[in-house]
Amino acid sequence: MAEINMSSLQTTQPVFRPIRRFLWLERLIAIVVLLNFLLVLFDISYIPWRDFYFEKTPQIVQQYDPIKGIAPHRETVRYLAQFQQLKTQIEQTGLQSPEVEDLLAQMRQLSDELIEDNPFAIAQKTGHLENIKNQVRDRVRVPSAHQAFDTFWSQDYLNQASWERELAFFTTNLKPSIETNYYRGINTQGKFIDRFWLIDLPFVAFFSLEIIIRAFFTSRQRPDLNWLEALLRRWYDLFLLLPFWRWLRAIPVTIRLYQAGLLNLEPLRKQIKYDFVTNFAEEMTEIVGVRLIDQMQ
Repeated sequence: MAEINMSSLQTTQPVFRPIRRFLWLERLIAIVVLLNFLLVLFDISYIPWRDFYFEKTPQIVQQYDPIKGIAPHRETVRYLAQFQQLKTQIEQTGLQSPEVEDLLAQMRQLSDELIEDNPFAIAQKTGHLENIKNQVRDRVRVPSAHQAFDTFWSQDYLNQASWERELAFFTTNLKPSIETNYYRGINTQGKFIDRFWLIDLPFVAFFSLEIIIRAFFTSRQRPDLNWLEALLRRWYDLFLLLPFWRWLRAIPVTIRLYQAGLLNLEPLRKQIKYDFVTNFAEEMTEIVGVRLIDQMQ
């Protein structure tokens, strides 16, 4: 009972074998399904990895932010614009000019608002603000964040510590964290705006049409199957139509690539079948052995 005929396993036809008729069409549709799944993966990763995309591919971020309802946060944009104006003014009139003193006073006020309002919260980047405050406190060696920014944006400190070096410190260490902050809109249901469905809708429409046509021809070729039964023969394709849990599209993507001969899953399939048959044979042997002992007793 425990012996397994391995040659029979090797000659067994695969469950999902490539369809040789219209194989080019199967492969074309499989590539479209794969492309859609890659877009889904990108959309899922966009918010968690936006800082990475912002650094490496700013053009893509600029184009994709509206899809996720993302816009520059006015408070952090105003803060950086004020910094740039201050830097330009210092270069033109020097650190001790009245114009620079007025701009430094505005920087101190904006810094207090930055700490109190926490414009990083909606983007779930409060850690960025804490890191900024810690760096400024360490830089000027003042324990209070408010006092640290007041000291940093003062003529006395910038004159003593060299304004070129301190503004370079701000540009290198603090500005990147402030630039990545954003505001994300909320819809009438109280959820973040997400317009990915506009990108996904043409794919879903294409998949729906393809599934219906396939089910129709299957029911014509198999009179014993009605239209619904023909549709459910490829139940995994229905994951392509779900507007939620889009990561489940990995299932039809894998199967379609295998059916089209673009992905070789035979070693994995054979190993799974071998493990299943082996475990089943061992269980049956154990059951038969126990019953045989019972009968002998």
